[in-house]
Amino acid sequence: MRLITAAALVLAQLTLAACGRGADPGLTAEATPAIEAAPASPPVVDLTVTLPPIPAVVMPDVSELTQTGDVVAEQLGDLISPVTGVVLLTAACPSATGELVYQGTTGGDDVFAIDTDGSGHYEKTTPQGLITLDVAADGSGVYYDKTGGKLATITVATDGAGEYYREEPAGTVTLQVAADGSGAYTDDRDGATNTITLTPDGAGQLYDKTDESLVTVNARPDGTGEYYHKLTTGPLTTVEVFADGGWKLSELTTAQLLEVTVAADGTGTYRQSGLHPVDVAFDADGHGLAPAAGVTVAVPAAPSFSVAGRFPPLGKLGTLSPPCATVLRFQQELLFEFGRSDLRPEAGPVLDQVVPALNQAGKPVEINGHTDDKGSDESNLALSQERATAVDAALKARGLTVATTVTGYGESQPIAPNATPDGADDPAGRAQNRRVEIVIPEPDTPATP
Repeated sequence: MRLITAAALVLAQLTLAACGRGADPGLTAEATPAIEAAPASPPVVDLTVTLPPIPAVVMPDVSELTQTGDVVAEQLGDLISPVTGVVLLTAACPSATGELVYQGTTGGDDVFAIDTDGSGHYEKTTPQGLITLDVAADGSGVYYDKTGGKLATITVATDGAGEYYREEPAGTVTLQVAADGSGAYTDDRDGATNTITLTPDGAGQLYDKTDESLVTVNARPDGTGEYYHKLTTGPLTTVEVFADGGWKLSELTTAQLLEVTVAADGTGTYRQSGLHPVDVAFDADGHGLAPAAGVTVAVPAAPSFSVAGRFPPLGKLGTLSPPCATVLRFQQELLFEFGRSDLRPEAGPVLDQVVPALNQAGKPVEINGHTDDKGSDESNLALSQERATAVDAALKARGLTVATTVTGYGESQPIAPNATPDGADDPAGRAQNRRVEIVIPEPDTPATP
C-alpha cells in the first residue's frame, strides 16, 4: 500500500528560522532577524487514501464450463491414455424441447439441473474438494469453491453488487461491494490487517496494521479528515484538517512533542516540548509575534484529504449450458497423410485404445469428418466423408459394438480461422480444422453439437 505521509511532508516544509549565534532557545523578542527559509510558494500537502492492490475477483465464466473436459467427469479420460493430437472435450447444444434441458450426472461426480433460460445448479466433486454454482437467468447467483485447502465464495447481484470471501492458510480476504462502488475490503493475512471502507457519499476510511506500524485514515468528501500513523519503534504522527480550513499536526517521540496549529486565516502556533522547548505564535505571513518577533515560520498550504477510486463492480456469473455430448477429436496428422483418406499405420495403436472405451460407454456415436477450406467444396466434402468412413471401418474391425453414424462435413464447421485477420494463410488454424471427431451424445439431446 502506498500512503502519502502527511507528517513527513509538513515537517519537511515547516521551517522555524532560528535567531543568531548564542540566541536563547526560547526565541525571545530580542532575537536577531530570521533568515527566510521557506519556498515562496510551498506546495499543498495532500493526504490521499490510495487503495492498495486488491486481488482480482474474476467471475467464473460458467457459460464456458461445458466447453471443457472439466465439466464431464472424464467419461473416457480414465480409459484412454494421453496421446498427442487427441483431445477430449464436451459440447453444449441448444435444447429442442421442454423446460428442463438437462438433469442428472455426467457419468461421474458432476451434477446438473439446468433450465432453458440458463439458470440452474451445477455441482462438481473432485478429490480436491467441492465446487457448486447456483445461477439465475440474469447472471446473478452464488459460487462456492472449497478445493485445495482453500475456500472461496462469491455472491453477485444483477447490478454488479455482491460479496467475495476467500479463506486460505495465510488468512482471509473479504469484499462487499454496492452498485455505486461503495463497500468494504479486508485483507487479514500473514499477521497483517488492511481494511478499506468507502461510503456512498465519497468518504473513506483506512486501517492498516502490520508488525511495523499502524495507520488509520478518516477522509471526508469536503477534504477534512484525520490521519494517525504510529511506528512500533518510532514516532506517533497525527494530522487533523477542520471544516473551517484550519489544520493541526502533531508528532510525539520519546524525546519531545511537536505541535503545529494553523487557523483558516493562516495564523497559528508552533510548539515544541523537550530539552529545548519552543512556543511561537505567528501571523498569516509566518512572522513570529512577540515575544518571538524575530522568527519566521514557513507554513505550507493546508493539507487535505481525498479518497482515490471506488470499488469496481463484481460483474456477473453468466448462465449455464448443459453438456450434450462428449467429443474425441483427432487431428488429421495423427490419422491421415495430407489429402489422403487411408489410415496411417501409426493410427492403429490409438484406435486400439478407443474401442474398449466406446464399448464401455455403451452409447451410439457419431463419426464426423472435417477439412480446412483448401480446394473445392465438393472435394472437401468427399474427403471428409471418406476419412470418417475409414475411421468407422477401422473401429469396427477392432471390435466396436455400439451403433455409429458416419458424416462428412467438409469445410463447413471450422473450429479455427483458416486465414489471419489480414487475409494471409493461417497454417495453424487450418491444421486444427483438419480433423475427425467421435461424438457421444447425451440422452435426449440433439445428436450433433
